Amino acid sequence: MADQPIIVKKIKKGGHGHHGGAWKVAYADFVTAMMAFFLLLWLLNSVTQEQLEGISNYFAPVSASTSTSGSGGVLGGTTVADDGALTDVTSRAAKVQELPPPQAGDGPVDDRAEAPPGAPPETLTESEAERLLKAREEEQFKQAEADLRAAIEQVPGFRRLKDSLLIENTPEGLRIQIVDQEGLAMFPSGSAEMYLHTRKVLEVVAQIINKMPQDLSISGHTDAVPFGGAGGYG
Repeated sequence: MADQPIIVKKIKKGGHGHHGGAWKVAYADFVTAMMAFFLLLWLLNSVTQEQLEGISNYFAPVSASTSTSGSGGVLGGTTVADDGALTDVTSRAAKVQELPPPQAGDGPVDDRAEAPPGAPPETLTESEAERLLKAREEEQFKQAEADLRAAIEQVPGFRRLKDSLLIENTPEGLRIQIVDQEGLAMFPSGSAEMYLHTRKVLEVVAQIINKMPQDLSISGHTDAVPFGGAGGYG
């Protein structure tokens, strides 16, 4: 009995495996859906019937229309297919001018209406019309350049400034530059306030180009001196 070995069995028990957090994601989705549902019920209970109809019409599929429709909100509570949302073009009465009866004569009668003075003939092609308009624009630019140079020559004290006014006809249009000269600047260094003679030159230029029908583009540059003063630019 003393020599009989004693065997002790040790059983190592392992813990339960980690189940993961998938249930948390599902629970969060459920809570979010319930919050959205109760929020929808609250909104449906708080809005009026007209607002509900406006929301319904907003999400209703409609055909695309290029006419003017809607005023305030979502099409004013109506769709573009409803009466009243579209512009009534039939209510505008067209003004028709009656032509005098043709006069009796020996020659044939020309049924074509007489074109207004200065208008290009209807038989011109697109390229011919473009050339005609470009020639007319070139004439306007030349006239504006001549008027500017004449105005500078006529104003006392402006003859010195004629070299500061550069006029050039470019493919983009008529370019008018007001540049500095040696000893004659247009702006003080580091300032946005122009000199008095610069302001007078701009007034003369504005009077000329104000009569022109073309679009206007203004650009400029300054020196490297930072702006200073009460404006907060420096």
